[in-house]
Amino acid sequence: MRWEAAWFSVKLAWNRPVLRWLTLGTWFLVLTASLLYLLSVVPMARKDGLFILHYNVYFGADEVRAWSWSFFPPLLWTVVTGICTAWAYVVYQRDMSAAVGLLISSFMWSLPWVGALLYLSIINQS
Repeated sequence: MRWEAAWFSVKLAWNRPVLRWLTLGTWFLVLTASLLYLLSVVPMARKDGLFILHYNVYFGADEVRAWSWSFFPPLLWTVVTGICTAWAYVVYQRDMSAAVGLLISSFMWSLPWVGALLYLSIINQS
């Protein structure tokens, strides 16, 4: 696909209000949850020098890493959501249902991420 065709597909998709609001809602979740997570976890992790990546409450700390690893969960979420959103807008002209499916799945998989980052924030503050 050439650049002009991809850009035309993005413009077409952005002009659909449902897709625009779904995208904005998803990115609001991603950026707000990531910012709140980073503001609560990074100062504590930096002070302690450790970041606890805790999967569940039954088995104790699952991973203890250097504090710089505290950036990994929101970065992973942001990159994957960015790729999914960009791909949805690029393929919109060829396959509308695939684009809508990608944006809906991007929003739906953001909901567990919000819970996971909230959980990691609570675990790393205690």
